[in-house]
Amino acid sequence: MTKHFEDLWEQAEQANKFETSSVKEVLLELSMKIKLYELIADTSEKQAKSKIMGEILFALTKLSLKEDINTYIALKNILESK
Repeated sequence: MTKHFEDLWEQAEQANKFETSSVKEVLLELSMKIKLYELIADTSEKQAKSKIMGEILFALTKLSLKEDINTYIALKNILESK
């Protein structure tokens, strides 16, 4: 069964429902995962890049949940301003 991206995002947020880390800790986690991506960015390791991208997106769901940010509206507003 195929899920829409927004449903998948909400499922990931729910998986983080009882996450106890602070916003600062989530930002540190996100920063470390982005640095890891930077390390392999010049390689052709699609599988590794996909895994790390998933980890980055999952960390972003933690952040959007903790900060109560509607990511659809946030992205829509940025696209409209471009």
